[in-house]
Amino acid sequence: RHRLTQAVFNLVQNASDAVRDQGNGRVCVAASRTADGAGLCLVVEDNGAGMTPEVRARCLEPFFTSKTRGISTGLGLSLVHGIVHQAGGNIHIESAVSRGTTFCLTFPIGEQPPCPDDSESGPAPVRIVSSFEDARLRAFAGTIGRSLGCDVDETPVDRIDELRLDAESRPVLWLADASVVTQERLDRMRFDGIDGARRALAFGEMPQEPLGEGAVEYVAQATPSVIRRVIRQSVLSMSHQAGPVRASPTS
Repeated sequence: RHRLTQAVFNLVQNASDAVRDQGNGRVCVAASRTADGAGLCLVVEDNGAGMTPEVRARCLEPFFTSKTRGISTGLGLSLVHGIVHQAGGNIHIESAVSRGTTFCLTFPIGEQPPCPDDSESGPAPVRIVSSFEDARLRAFAGTIGRSLGCDVDETPVDRIDELRLDAESRPVLWLADASVVTQERLDRMRFDGIDGARRALAFGEMPQEPLGEGAVEYVAQATPSVIRRVIRQSVLSMSHQAGPVRASPTS
């Protein structure tokens, strides 16, 4: 999902550059099935400056750019091409000077896996509470969690004290800035480190006194790649933990 997001983001960014100097600039993103029903066509279209035939023929090449060096690296469309190719898809480009550009990314549609019977169902999914102060990081972490099959709560910092986990029977992973993770909140949400069923990832500087009796792991950087990696590691670890998850009675 994050690669597809990156591909669309790069195309929309290019399209926004193409319509920047127009009073009626328009960028459209749309998706539809292909005519045979076996594929998905994802379109990013603009009514900007368009490309000459020479630029259109070379625009997917690494390091090729028609923009001023220092503004563009020439890698944006090359990255899009690589993502589409790795997914088994292809790119079709239509463009003309002063008429705009249309990128159509075509992907094969995969089969939906069958739902398992109740008797074959695995452990309950990890519940992720994402409460970064930065709304973009909060949403990004939520997207990663959902892609791993987790149930996600994107809870702003000013609402974290309203969260109730007393009767939660699933493993719980809390993601927050280190400044938000306090012993009082850990105690209230029962992050005590006894059985590993509740774990907090605190992003930022570690305090002098450890918190949470081993339930808190401090992560120095909150970059997208680091967030993605530590969430995956934690979810896999917590999903395979042995024994039932302990929950306290509802107050």
